[in-house]
Amino acid sequence: TLFRSGKVGDACSAVWSEDGCVYPATVKSIDYESGTCIVVYDGYGNKEKHNLDEIVSVCSSSDESSSPTMTKWKVGDHCSALWSEDGRVYSAVIKSVDEVAGTAVVVYDGYENEEEQSLDDLQPTENSTSDTKKNSRQIGRA
Repeated sequence: TLFRSGKVGDACSAVWSEDGCVYPATVKSIDYESGTCIVVYDGYGNKEKHNLDEIVSVCSSSDESSSPTMTKWKVGDHCSALWSEDGRVYSAVIKSVDEVAGTAVVVYDGYENEEEQSLDDLQPTENSTSDTKKNSRQIGRA
């Protein structure tokens, strides 16, 4: 899920600006007024400021479950994924799954942009059965 009601100390996923890859991180501070937060990348210690809408919550301590949901992804599933070109989260549909490599090719809703993503980085959508195109943000090309 997108990081809407998270708090300091929550696990999340964020795109590191240096290489455009998604990494697990921990929220260290939140500024709701500016809509930003500081994350520290797990295992690396690098700190980086992000917009809250760029962060994907992994498992908040306020969640009902005590552990992240393990999703068995399949072709046609709706998900949320970070687009590598702008580091923002968008709705997408899974086009193919490679269980051995642990990856999936996703097609972003509203555009035909395709990108290979780690299965671990994909997040379930809040409403995977509704028309996600109506609610998705558009991905622009520069």
